[in-house]
Amino acid sequence: MCRKVLFTGICALLWNAGSARAIEPADPDLIPEARGVLNYLESVYGKKVVSGMASYGGWRPVYEVCGKAPAIYSNDAFGWNKPKWGPSYSKVLQGAIDSTRLWWQDKGGIPAMQFHWGKPGDPSGSAWVGGGGGGKVAASSNADRAGQAVDGDLFTSWNGDKQGEQWLAVDLGSEQTVSGVVVAWWKAYAKAFQIQVSSDGQQWKGVFRTDKKSNFHGDSDVIRFEPVKPRHVRLVCTQPGTNWGGYAVYELEVFRSIPEVQK
Repeated sequence: MCRKVLFTGICALLWNAGSARAIEPADPDLIPEARGVLNYLESVYGKKVVSGMASYGGWRPVYEVCGKAPAIYSNDAFGWNKPKWGPSYSKVLQGAIDSTRLWWQDKGGIPAMQFHWGKPGDPSGSAWVGGGGGGKVAASSNADRAGQAVDGDLFTSWNGDKQGEQWLAVDLGSEQTVSGVVVAWWKAYAKAFQIQVSSDGQQWKGVFRTDKKSNFHGDSDVIRFEPVKPRHVRLVCTQPGTNWGGYAVYELEVFRSIPEVQK
């Protein structure tokens, strides 16, 4: 229903003789709520940015770039590293609700909320086996911050030194079937890196390698390889992608399997 309400009716706005004209939506059977969304977007054409925005940092970045507030603002009920529905998360959630309400009262528009749900406390039966909220971790440098790459919090990171080969290793606790790793980078990413596995944490075998990551995409590297059964998995960074930093990893996660994207 949400898709029908918000997406099948999205219309293009054309500039014609000094006024905006809405193209009829592809779905002629829009429910009233969907028609209301289109009518609102048309009414603010030229006054607001007709685009959605989801941001922890608030709506002001859009305003600072183009001088107009977003027509749709989705606030982030973050705090995925906190126990859900506990006192700490309740405070975070209430803050997100309050700030969204204040934006609506001050600027007007369509408010929305988005949520993050953490990894299960009991990962049995899921594809996730370590990292990103579990597992012991070690690092070649700044070892005191290594745990921040497996804490399930995308606002913390491990920062490896710029000089020399740097690595971040996760101990899964026992031998586990593994065939995928996800690395969430900051802007200081690795241009060349490897994924290695080991049964004892001493002898390592490579299961993935890239020497030519061309640029920073602002998201995660999703890495798939043939299934193996190690206890230890590590990320080895061999060449930084920038000339000003080393390596910053928000999260290192290990999976039994990662399905291929359906095209």
